[in-house]
Amino acid sequence: MTETGQGTTGIMLILTFSEHVLITSGYLALALFVSPLLTVVSLVVLGTIALLFKFVLEPAYEVGDRQAKANERIQEIAQEVTRGLPEVKTFGLAGTMRERFLGYVRLRAASKIRIDRNKKAISNLYSMVTGLVLFGLIYLGFVVSSLSLASLGLFIIAMYRLAPRVSQLANLLYSADGRLPHLVRTFTLIDELEANREPDTDAVEVPSPVETVQFDDVSFAYDDEVVLSEVSLRVARGEFVALAGPSGAGKSTVASLLTRLYEPDSGRIYADGEPIDQMPLADWRDRLTFVRQQPHLFNATLRENITIGDSEATTEEIQWACDIAQIDEFLSELPAGLDTELGKTVSASRAANANASRSHGRSSTMQMYSSSMRQRAISTASLRRGSRRDWKRWITISRYSPSHTGSRRSETPTGSTSSKTGVSSSPAITSG
Repeated sequence: MTETGQGTTGIMLILTFSEHVLITSGYLALALFVSPLLTVVSLVVLGTIALLFKFVLEPAYEVGDRQAKANERIQEIAQEVTRGLPEVKTFGLAGTMRERFLGYVRLRAASKIRIDRNKKAISNLYSMVTGLVLFGLIYLGFVVSSLSLASLGLFIIAMYRLAPRVSQLANLLYSADGRLPHLVRTFTLIDELEANREPDTDAVEVPSPVETVQFDDVSFAYDDEVVLSEVSLRVARGEFVALAGPSGAGKSTVASLLTRLYEPDSGRIYADGEPIDQMPLADWRDRLTFVRQQPHLFNATLRENITIGDSEATTEEIQWACDIAQIDEFLSELPAGLDTELGKTVSASRAANANASRSHGRSSTMQMYSSSMRQRAISTASLRRGSRRDWKRWITISRYSPSHTGSRRSETPTGSTSSKTGVSSSPAITSG
């Protein structure tokens, strides 16, 4: 918001500058018509002052760039502290983060003061020079020039109106130059947003239900870091597949590509033999449920958090989802039950339960879990408890960390994968 506000001010200054240029041109034309020589002399004097400002004062763009960078760091530090408040308190970083924050606040204030001071210097010096120029023109008009009294009076009036305009133009130009870094950053951000706009098309209709999902030599990299290299994976409806591998092997990336949060660098993903990038994005995502590692709870009731993406869920379906996600174990402790507002004080374990319940409260064809062992245990608990829905129509991609060494049971799946990355080439159903 700060950058866009400063950028908007910069645009307004440029428009105001253009308006003053047009008005100044009129007075300049009148002065040139009456006395070209005296007008040129006046412009030379005022132009010399402008060059003096350029070489003596620090360029407004450099000062504005420091201010823009300080604004960025202030926002970044504020967000870092807000999002990582437990870590900041636990590791005693409050003083360090405060000093960093205040350092950039001081830098921003110093930059703004410097720009305002330079603007005042330009305005006041031009006012003084303008007065001296007018007195000099009156003297030259009487002593040197052969102008009549009427012509001299007209010329003095034109210069009297022209000189302050030149001062205003110099001031506006300096102010606009100081806002230019903010404007550049705003347009750069807009260009990035446009470049990252989610592609959407409706060339192919989304199958209902989806019978198979296939990765065909899919590769993906975050900038220069290759995460997936020529991954091929095929999963059919009714299969439960776990992708296992070390951190950074690309397990969560597979789910992100399947939900089209990213697009593959090469290769393609197919649903029932049709490329998913040719399907309507909203319709395709309506077939998916993706439970991430870090649960995000909205500032709403437990009921609303469970029914996200399926607002028409019945009470019976909500209760079933609570049972599957083990929310029923603490539901009676909540003051208003399902209508309890979930604030920031909700525990991590309960947040994980609420996060997992969303997948069971939504009628999606495929479920994906990028989660810890606890969340994965919640998802597999539904198999032990039984369900009221047709599990055969769900495809689940789970994640677990090989670092957990508890007893595990594995079954060979019917799906098959091949990959040149660290993701396991023979995924299995795994339960703790």
